[in-house]
Amino acid sequence: MEDIAITDMLNSRDQKGLSELKFKYSRLILKICRSILRSAEDA
Repeated sequence: MEDIAITDMLNSRDQKGLSELKFKYSRLILKICRSILRSAEDA
């Protein structure tokens, strides 16, 4: 799904937007959290 569509869903408070955001970016977010926290368990 395109980022614009996800953004539109989030702006309209559609819960599917949050699910799509998680699906698309969860690996990137986890990687960033691990680098900041320096712990996989905390991330």
